[in-house]
Amino acid sequence: MHVPGNQSNQTTISPDLIITFPNGMLGFEYLKHYRLVQVPENPFFYHLQAVDEPAVGFLLVDPFVFFQGYEVELKDIHLKNIGITEQAEPHPSSGVLVLAVVTIPPEGVAGMTANLLGPVAINLVAAKGAQVVLEGTAYTTKHRLFSREPENNPRAAAR
Repeated sequence: MHVPGNQSNQTTISPDLIITFPNGMLGFEYLKHYRLVQVPENPFFYHLQAVDEPAVGFLLVDPFVFFQGYEVELKDIHLKNIGITEQAEPHPSSGVLVLAVVTIPPEGVAGMTANLLGPVAINLVAAKGAQVVLEGTAYTTKHRLFSREPENNPRAAAR
């Protein structure tokens, strides 16, 4: 299934919804149940909080907002893991959300990066999710969300 982009700013997620990750998240395979909460007043960021170990959480972002041309190809095994059995093109009401894990470095928010190589696919209808590793792409685990200086900054162009 080719995922062209999210409709996350149109997605309403119940705070009572528990998402089951049958294989856990990478590095946290033992944690299977998470709560997905949209960051208040910011429709592009989410918190994914482990239910059984609340100290474990991930900041997620809609990668399609920050990275034009980002493409995700979910294989049949990925679809099966999140409870999708039919090969159908996604649409806004499909309930499939693809997000990227965000890392905030010690220097702060300006240096945030998104893991485009290991997106998180969530089927909101079935309440199942999976972190997948894309194959055969140029994506990495660290793509800056914000450029160091605006591209139209004359000082940056003079360097």
